[in-house]
Amino acid sequence: MPMERTPPRNHAPDPPGGPLWYIFLKLVDFPGRRNVRIFGLSREEMVVAAVLVIFPGIPLAVFVATFPFWDDVAAWAVTRWLVAHLAPAIANLSDPTEPVFGAPMQRIVVALACMVVMVLLSCFVALASRGVRRQALLVWLCFPRETILQYLYISAIGFCANWFLVFGNFTFLASLSVLAPPVVIGLPLMAIIFGHIAAVVALGTGRDAAKRLRRLRARPQ
Repeated sequence: MPMERTPPRNHAPDPPGGPLWYIFLKLVDFPGRRNVRIFGLSREEMVVAAVLVIFPGIPLAVFVATFPFWDDVAAWAVTRWLVAHLAPAIANLSDPTEPVFGAPMQRIVVALACMVVMVLLSCFVALASRGVRRQALLVWLCFPRETILQYLYISAIGFCANWFLVFGNFTFLASLSVLAPPVVIGLPLMAIIFGHIAAVVALGTGRDAAKRLRRLRARPQ
């Protein structure tokens, strides 16, 4: 009686986006203990959230960036420091008054840079919410410290590289051709990922430091 051959297994296809998509999934999708995820969302929910950030979020941000009050924001000392030290492309605009979407170019790019910074800082402000704080502590407790720190370093490098690709030199950004739009679109996403992981690390290290301090105070003299 001839033996039946087991059909060869089909390997799972590589995810779209190749290594970059794999890194993204490592940062936001792979669960830790008790099936805890970095953002507390399933893969499908993360895709929906990313789509909402990209399509309604970015056009809305560009629309808000045309409002005249950003000219006053650009005059603030902290904004001038941000532009001078972290966004040299804005400081070196050849024609700051060139109209873009019906507003001066400088107003648009200053507004977008400020919005990215606000997205980053909002991840820390969100810790004031009990639900967000609880999820962040679950991530800190259910993931190995080395893994969380690796995620922090990877997301920090990704955010900084993305920031300087966008606001470091507009000529270089334009030279990226078809890669320029994904770089610009990816900046707010990287700000959210890096900001959230940094907030988790800050909250977790603060909690651990407070516990050690209480133990030291409880020791008999």
